[in-house]
Amino acid sequence: MIYETRFLNFWNTLVNVLKKSSPDFAGRPIIYSVIYNKDLYDIYSEIIYADIQMLECYHFNDKSSQLNIPLIAFMGTDDKETPKIDMQEWKNYTTNNFNLFLINGDHFFPFENSTDFLAALCTALKSTSVYA
Repeated sequence: MIYETRFLNFWNTLVNVLKKSSPDFAGRPIIYSVIYNKDLYDIYSEIIYADIQMLECYHFNDKSSQLNIPLIAFMGTDDKETPKIDMQEWKNYTTNNFNLFLINGDHFFPFENSTDFLAALCTALKSTSVYA
């Protein structure tokens, strides 16, 4: 794979920030797994970079960009990374129903509270017309 200089600079900066940041974020085993495991680094570093590029470039234009499908979002009740008001913005991307489910836990609630998350996911999917 050919790594762009910009990508490598970004990734090295991200790694350094995560290593120095609070234990609530950088101390997560999944973060350290990506940072210190070459195989995971090779897989996920490009995915993370692509996500960030998309976030930098994407702009929601208008109502014509909305989807006519139900949207379901999940967040941890103690999430300090993503405010609830940001999660509620997803309702602007659909002309259909939007549901935000709050699950006990922080930003990594699916890993910390998988039982409640999977139960809420099943409930959410059953309540949509697609799976009803």
